[in-house]
Amino acid sequence: MATTESAATRAATQRYLTLFMARDWVHPSQPPAYIGAFAAMAAVDVASFDHLLAPRAATSAVLTSRDLFALLAAYQVGVPGATLYLGRLFKELTSSGATLHARTLTAFLDALPVWFERHGGDRIDKLLPGYRRRRLVHYGLILGNVDILSCFETCHVLQITEQDLLLAGEHGHLSIIRFLLPRISVVHASMIMHQAVANGHLDAVTALHQAGGKASEAAYAEACASGHDPVVRFLHDAGYRYFPASLVADAAAHGHLGMIQFLHDIQYPDLDAAVSIAADCGHMEIVEFLFERRPYLWYAKRSKAPAVSSTDEHKMALNLLVARVLGTRDLFRLVVSFQRGCDKDTLALRQLLRAIDLTADDVLETLPLALAPVHAMFPAWAAARGVEHIDMYLPSKLFRHLVCYALVCDNVSALRELPIELSYHDLELAGLHGHPRIVAFLIETYVHAPHLLRITLKGAVRSGHVEALKQLHAAGVDVPDGCFQIACERGHLEVVEYLYEHHLGGVDGGGKHIVSQTTINGHLPVLRYLHARRFEGFDKFALRYAVELGHLGIVQFLHEIHTEKMYGLVYDAVPGGHLDVVRFLHQNGYNHDVKGVLWYALTKGQQDIARYLQEETALKKRWSRFQKQVSIKFHDLKKAITRR
Repeated sequence: MATTESAATRAATQRYLTLFMARDWVHPSQPPAYIGAFAAMAAVDVASFDHLLAPRAATSAVLTSRDLFALLAAYQVGVPGATLYLGRLFKELTSSGATLHARTLTAFLDALPVWFERHGGDRIDKLLPGYRRRRLVHYGLILGNVDILSCFETCHVLQITEQDLLLAGEHGHLSIIRFLLPRISVVHASMIMHQAVANGHLDAVTALHQAGGKASEAAYAEACASGHDPVVRFLHDAGYRYFPASLVADAAAHGHLGMIQFLHDIQYPDLDAAVSIAADCGHMEIVEFLFERRPYLWYAKRSKAPAVSSTDEHKMALNLLVARVLGTRDLFRLVVSFQRGCDKDTLALRQLLRAIDLTADDVLETLPLALAPVHAMFPAWAAARGVEHIDMYLPSKLFRHLVCYALVCDNVSALRELPIELSYHDLELAGLHGHPRIVAFLIETYVHAPHLLRITLKGAVRSGHVEALKQLHAAGVDVPDGCFQIACERGHLEVVEYLYEHHLGGVDGGGKHIVSQTTINGHLPVLRYLHARRFEGFDKFALRYAVELGHLGIVQFLHEIHTEKMYGLVYDAVPGGHLDVVRFLHQNGYNHDVKGVLWYALTKGQQDIARYLQEETALKKRWSRFQKQVSIKFHDLKKAITRR
């Protein structure tokens, strides 16, 4: 009987639960609690429940009442509208690709206290877990919104980390700083002050200093370098003196007028050097300020006139007079209006030229790349101002740089206008690049000193500029001895052919040395040309050089012309790992001890060569065995034929 009643109870409970869920009376996410409740009710009186919940005509009229629905919903576990609204706002704040939405954050903070007043602080963790609160705290620190910090503190869920302190100092909102100061220690205040000083937040620095915070030397130096002069002034008045070594140069180069004014006020040493730096970088306001505040800069250099520098008293009076007259800004502008000055393009060109180091050891190789930015700018600059006015816009100490530019980039017009004598290196540079117009200009200029052009001719031979060589030779310039050897060693075949045909540059001497050096450098076309002209030096030593350096083409060529062989020549190809050379020598009958070469290759770590020789040795053994077997077969066959 009990079993039957229990089964009936469970069936009735399931039926009532289904009915309630179908009418949205029960929250669908928590049926287990309601199943127990209905089971208890069914145990009391199932028949009464059937009677009460049986569908009748008045049922729909009762359950569609708004008040009754609100009363029933008040006892459910579902999500209220305020909670849904807060969740939607938070999702908008933290959506992918979203920026800091100040308006959305304000709406969120307006709705959060209402929610908290209704639901209390016990359910704050369900609405905003720890990681969500961290993000909202960061937004508040960045935007300067104190309300969110106050709200979380009211809910007893506010946690401030060192990262939050650094973020507060970086953005420097005074309201945030005032909120945090009563809640943190002096050590934490110093952490905030470090960031506030480095980022130039004066109000925040003032509040933190009053609270006992200390700024580090690095933060003060960073504020100086960044040009935050209000912060630097305040801390200087407070006793800070951590100036970086490059303070004046950085302030002048970056145009930090406020820092220059501050350094002038405290009589910082070596501030006079800022004038030239600011002028080079185009910061005219700094130049004007320093000349106005320090008039002695106008006459900083001593005069060479005897009448001016006769006595110290006269010099002092003259200095005072000049300081009074020229120290006015209006007169300064008037004087400048009659000057050509230095425009921005000229300043940029000067900086590019100064960046080229002509004293470097590899300057001849690096010049073309270093002069590329100058070449991109100079033609347009010269066309706008006139190449004949170079000396008016550029200082004489840059003339040597311009000469190098003209020789490398084939600018004859600039070379004509430069009032400077060409040096040995300039003449050599002209030959190394071999521009025909430059060579023609040099021939015209040094028509009475052709011996100087031998330097240019030698440079043309080194670089293989045969046209420049022909120009200079046609102009009567003597070809120095050794040019033929230089052309051969560098592989300039056209130059070699020209010099040989005209018997120039020491063609008749040093055949063996020329062949050896050309072989070492791997210039096969030149070697073929020299051999066709019956040059000496194509011997076993040249073959050895080619084998050592792995020049397979030259090895093959020397083999073709029946160069004398050397025993054990394969050994010389092993240290460099020249497998192709080893294979060629082995296949063409160069005598060597295979086992010895194999062991030598293993000791030198040349596994490929050792593997090749091992395979060749095994193949040779198999071939020898095969030949022996064939010989025996032929011998037996010969015997059989003889017996018949």
